[in-house]
Formats: sequence, C-alpha cells, structure tokens
Amino acid sequence: MPRLRLCCADMDANLAGEKPVSAEPYGMAMVVWLALQMCALALSAGRTMLWARSPRASEQLGLAVMLVTQIVAASLLLPLLCGRRTVLILAATGWPMAQLAAFVADASFHRVILGETYVSVWLVVVHVWSRLISSPPGRLYASAIAMLLSLGGPVLCYLSVDFAEEAPHVVWVSAGVFGPAMGAISQVFPEQSHWLAWSELAILLLAGVLSSGFEMVIRRARRYRR
Repeated sequence: MPRLRLCCADMDANLAGEKPVSAEPYGMAMVVWLALQMCALALSAGRTMLWARSPRASEQLGLAVMLVTQIVAASLLLPLLCGRRTVLILAATGWPMAQLAAFVADASFHRVILGETYVSVWLVVVHVWSRLISSPPGRLYASAIAMLLSLGGPVLCYLSVDFAEEAPHVVWVSAGVFGPAMGAISQVFPEQSHWLAWSELAILLLAGVLSSGFEMVIRRARRYRR
C-alpha cells in the first residue's frame, strides 16, 4: 500500500503540473510479473494437466497458458501501472517469455506476434484506466473488475468444456469476446485471428482515452476558474 500511495501521489502531481514526489514502483511490478510467468512456463514445461480433459501433451498449450498468465498479471497489477515506464518494461519483458513458451509449445512465431501484441494492447488499456482512476481504493476496485473480466471467460469456457457430455467444440470467433484472456487464446489456435477479440480491446481503450481527455478538460477548466 505505501508504494501504491506513492504512485498515486505522483500521478496526482503530474496532473496538477507539479513535480513528482517519488519514482515509479516498477520493481514490485516486475517481480510479480516475472514470477507469475516463470510459474506458467514451469507448468507447461512440466506437462502439468490443468484440467481433467487436458491433452496429454499439455506442453502444446504453453503459449496459450503464458498469454493468459500475462493478461491476468496485468489486471492484478493495475494499481501499479500508472507510470509509462512500468508499462514499457512489462511489455518488453513479456515478449521473450512468450517466445520461450512458444518454443515449449512448438508454436509458430506468427502466433507469438499475434498473441503478444494482444497482451501489449491490454497493458496499454490497463495503463490508461490506471491513470484515469486517481484514488488508491478506486484502482483496487478497477483491478478487481479487470480480474473478473480476465478470469471470467476462461472459467466459463472450462465449465462448458469439462462438464459437457459430448466432446465440445470451442468456436473461437465467438469465444474471443468473453474477456481479454479468451481473446488472447483465440490468437493462438485458429488459422487466422478474429476482429471480435480486437474490437473488445479497442472499445475499452477508446473509452479510457475519451474519459481521460474529458477529465483533463474538466481539470483545466477548474484551474482557469481559480
């Protein structure tokens, strides 16, 4: 919480045109970010079956597991992603981790580009909303909502797949709209990516940018009135 408050204080100082009071807490974000990805990589390399009907060669899901882990980690770290440098560092370190996961899963580099670009855009979306919400409690609530969006889709897909009487077929065109995690997964398995998964990120990003611009106009109007 102290680092979170410092980060929020820096954000408020920047909006007010004052000098920031502390550095970005990218160290804590990096530790959590890399630790979660290392756990995901270890699970894939160890051929851990994540559900009852998981394929025996579960390492083939390594890239999908890594992308979902990165989406969830970004949602979890929303309160710490108010700084641009933190987002850039996390995005830059996510690419080599995805490449390692693709090596384990024997996935093509084309799928790595699609999936990791999707994750990078999600990081930008989380960053925009983190800057828009100035209060620490508000950022925590936003992180909880982002986690719900990220985990809700995979949980629903798991329930429909694992408890189905017959072998189910996941339609990735429609599954991509059930949260950013499912959107990232949809970039890995089909022969081509689908615009529905990207449209969800575009809507969230556009809403955040417009809300941020509207808030900036209100702040400047109040400053001129004083």
